[in-house]
Amino acid sequence: KMAVSRLLVVVLTATNLLAGIHGNACLSRARASLARPLARRLGLAARASVPEGARSRRAEQMNSGGSAASAGFSSSSNAARRARSKKEAQEARQYAAKSLAKEGYSRVASLAEFESKGKDIVSVINGVNAYAVFRHGGRYFVTDASCPPYKFPLADAEVRTDSMGRVVVEEPLTGSIFNLETGEVIEWCPSGGFNPVRGIFGAIKKDSERESLPTYDMRLTDNGEIWAKL
Repeated sequence: KMAVSRLLVVVLTATNLLAGIHGNACLSRARASLARPLARRLGLAARASVPEGARSRRAEQMNSGGSAASAGFSSSSNAARRARSKKEAQEARQYAAKSLAKEGYSRVASLAEFESKGKDIVSVINGVNAYAVFRHGGRYFVTDASCPPYKFPLADAEVRTDSMGRVVVEEPLTGSIFNLETGEVIEWCPSGGFNPVRGIFGAIKKDSERESLPTYDMRLTDNGEIWAKL
């Protein structure tokens, strides 16, 4: 009976050891230390076995850790590049502003103002003077905010391209038309036709000396600011 019991222990231990070797079971340290001599007798190589689930979790942790570290490094690099680009853009804007100011230009408007107001005319105040900035066909023009002969404001004027390809502005109350590039008078107080208001204004000023619309050289910066030599 004693011999049979010992043989049974040997068989069970060997079976457990083999299971551990093939990754199907895990030997405790105590049992592994008892099994090693038997394993040597049986010609087996005893080793600690990591269960498949634990193996998978460990692999996932390593992969996750590596990916997180890599992502963190990439995110940090991108943030550094964005900060550097932002700084360079700011320096470029400052340089452009200083250069234009030295040449006698003043900032009068920005492209964002046209979008926010939903119009192609922006009226601006610079010091004690008022100016109008026009947008037409991707081009921009700066003039006085009011025009001859009555100095009526141009805030509601019509901007268009005439039959000769000139960009012109028409003051609504008198019907006077000016070339936006040169300020040249195209029409001066034309007859009112069916518009009695125009008829009255035209009759008063039609024989007066024609005056050009003051226009100003302008510059558009890379960041969408409009500067004019006022």
